[in-house]
Amino acid sequence: MGSFPKSRLLLAMCFIAITCACFAQDMFIAEDSTPSAPDQTVSTTSQAGTPFDYTYGIMQLQPVNRLTVMKSNYPALYSQYSKGRRMKTAGWILTGTGIGSFVLGIGLVAVAVEEDDDEIGAVGALSLVGGIAFMGAGIPILAVGGGKQRRALREFDRQYYSSESSSPYLQINLYPNRVGLAYVF
Repeated sequence: MGSFPKSRLLLAMCFIAITCACFAQDMFIAEDSTPSAPDQTVSTTSQAGTPFDYTYGIMQLQPVNRLTVMKSNYPALYSQYSKGRRMKTAGWILTGTGIGSFVLGIGLVAVAVEEDDDEIGAVGALSLVGGIAFMGAGIPILAVGGGKQRRALREFDRQYYSSESSSPYLQINLYPNRVGLAYVF
């Protein structure tokens, strides 16, 4: 690395840090603007309408927007989902900032070693430690926020689908050394 100027190395490291931060930002913005298929719809019956739509002689299930129904009928679950979304966003911001700071710190330390400059080395070391701290805080917050969102959606599904009445059915129960038949209503 003797012929590579420190300004180009610093510029390259800044470019990588900015790219990582922008990528992390795009991840949570894209999630908020276009909800993924599991969050957006579920094939089930709507409580107010008919369960099936006959198009071209083919029976199709009508989709139900989970977040809209959750917001209007289950406000506590929607509040938990929203808190999870905010935590997940904060986690992405902290993690992206940490990655950018870590990459910048690596670049600054490399420049400091090449130029034998203690001031740049100190700033690089501080940037490395800050990046590790931000990533260390961001990753768990990201995981906890995603968990809150999943738990809220799972609980919504459990409550929403248990409120729909199911028709009675026969069930075969297997026990050690015997078999049972049950009528579930």
